[in-house]
Amino acid sequence: MSTGRIRFVAELRPQRRGLLGFALPPSSAIALGTRGQVAVTAEVAGVAYQTIAFPRGDGTHFIFANAAVRRRANLSEGQSVEVSIERAPARARAPLPKELAAELAKSSDAREAWNTLTPAARQIASRWIGSAKSEDVRAFRSRDVVRRALRYHRCEGPFYPTEEDQRLLVRPTRSRKPRA
Repeated sequence: MSTGRIRFVAELRPQRRGLLGFALPPSSAIALGTRGQVAVTAEVAGVAYQTIAFPRGDGTHFIFANAAVRRRANLSEGQSVEVSIERAPARARAPLPKELAAELAKSSDAREAWNTLTPAARQIASRWIGSAKSEDVRAFRSRDVVRRALRYHRCEGPFYPTEEDQRLLVRPTRSRKPRA
């Protein structure tokens, strides 16, 4: 896989769904090491930002330039500009939160369900749990992740939260005294 920087001149044009961005050169799949979606660091007219290179289906990619990037780079539709991109460094693996490890230790079924999830699903869940500030919320999220992993493992529904799950994810509010 190549990790070199690609430099090219491109015109800011509507891409998918009419959003403005840049078509990458035909060599992008080789330079990025994939024909699929990949995180990249882009620099457009001196403005650096993180984005995703999306595949077109023909071996090439495109990137979007949102309004904030366009403002900072003083870009408008139809303008040609120098662009450089490179594959973003791999994100560090999220550690298994201790609260989740404790939940998984309670049951071999829970461990088996967790281990059958995709690596991406395990990373997303670990980051979600680990991002909570309080131990109580991390414990709550750990129980929820195990519940959903078991549901998915038993073919009773998806691992991701469903609309019905949303009410379970909301923390109960404390009753407040009316303001005087």
